[in-house]
Amino acid sequence: MGTEGIDPEAFLRLVAPCQGQISAVLVAEGRPGRVVVLKGNMPLEFRYSRKHRAVAYASDGRLLDDAIEAGCGTGHDWRPMVVQPMTMLVFRREEVFRPGAYGLRFAAG
Repeated sequence: MGTEGIDPEAFLRLVAPCQGQISAVLVAEGRPGRVVVLKGNMPLEFRYSRKHRAVAYASDGRLLDDAIEAGCGTGHDWRPMVVQPMTMLVFRREEVFRPGAYGLRFAAG
């Protein structure tokens, strides 16, 4: 961490001995244009919009869809983004639709 943000490989090594359940979104103050998303063994749904150049997430896909429709109406371009469980994604502002993907391993419980 620090001014360079979260080092994905080092973070994966730190998480490996952990036990339990997780899905989380992390960002380091020193690197706000880089977001780390852990889709572990808890619900986490994603939608993306090319028009808004954005990715949205929530633990409940129906609530996420309802919020998007309430804000954008029915003619929006938000689409589901399929992310498999036990995946860590690293989104970069410069290439929001090409996140780095890593296998997430820990003792799920």
